[in-house]
Amino acid sequence: MCFYPAPLVRLLGSGSPLALRIGRPLAVLVVAIEALLPLGLLVPETRPWAVAVGICMHLCFWGLLPLMLAGFSLATTASYLLFAG
Repeated sequence: MCFYPAPLVRLLGSGSPLALRIGRPLAVLVVAIEALLPLGLLVPETRPWAVAVGICMHLCFWGLLPLMLAGFSLATTASYLLFAG
C-alpha cells in the first residue's frame, strides 16, 4: 500500500535527473524552514509570517501523506494558532 499520491510517486520515485533536481532542493528547503521556524516564532515582528509558513508547511505534509500525518498535522497546526494570538 502506497501512501503517496500517484503523480508524486511517478515524478520523485523514478530516480530520474528531474526528480533529483526537484527533490533535493525541496528537502533542503523543508529542513531549513524547520530549523528557522522556532526562531521566527520567538521574534514578535516575524511571528505572523512564521505562523503562516508553519501552517502552510504542515498542511502540505498532510496533503502528501493524509493517512499517516492527519493527527500530527492537525496538532501542529493547532499549536501554531497558539502563537497567533
